[in-house]
Amino acid sequence: MSKMSKNVFSYIDENFNTLDVLVNNARCETIVHAINLDLKVWNRIFDVNLKGAWAILNQILVLLFKSNLIFRLKKMLV
Repeated sequence: MSKMSKNVFSYIDENFNTLDVLVNNARCETIVHAINLDLKVWNRIFDVNLKGAWAILNQILVLLFKSNLIFRLKKMLV
């Protein structure tokens, strides 16, 4: 978690005491057949798409539970 992210969540907690909605729209992808996917690219995708979402949620879960309203929006590719 970056220092800037922590500062943002601290500001929200100190000034608003709650967070009603979290929209996590960060993602990383590649257009490569799975059999040709390089491990370095896979790790980058995994870091952004899974670890990044978990890191953000882990830091602000207390704020979200204060509001009783949790949303997660996910862009679906068809």
